[in-house]
Amino acid sequence: MRGVRVVRLSLALLALALAVAAVSAALGWDPDAWNRVGHLLGSATPAELLRLPAEQLLFRLFHEEQVRVFRTHPLEARCRCSRERIARILRAFPAEDIEDMQKDEVTTVTCEFCNTRYDFAPDEFAPIEAA
Repeated sequence: MRGVRVVRLSLALLALALAVAAVSAALGWDPDAWNRVGHLLGSATPAELLRLPAEQLLFRLFHEEQVRVFRTHPLEARCRCSRERIARILRAFPAEDIEDMQKDEVTTVTCEFCNTRYDFAPDEFAPIEAA
């Protein structure tokens, strides 16, 4: 199981190296960044990859590169859609388009991210009229 962890960490570090090199090249920074990052990553031992916390490993490998570690944010899959947001979008459509969207006098919108379905009756909203 230890070998699997080393491989996973090595792959993560390789991804980091690719990102650093790509950003460096895209921003016109040091053209030798890829070689330098590769050499620095190659200096990490399997024990360091397994035992050092990420911040310490980054400092150990890249302290001369002035690496910054940003605060972490938990990832969560959530959607920001709401009935009010969808209604606001629908109000921007001309009345003719709203009528074309209706089926059995109901306008239905399904969020493509979370698959939530919103049904609107014709009297729930009025389109915004052009000034």
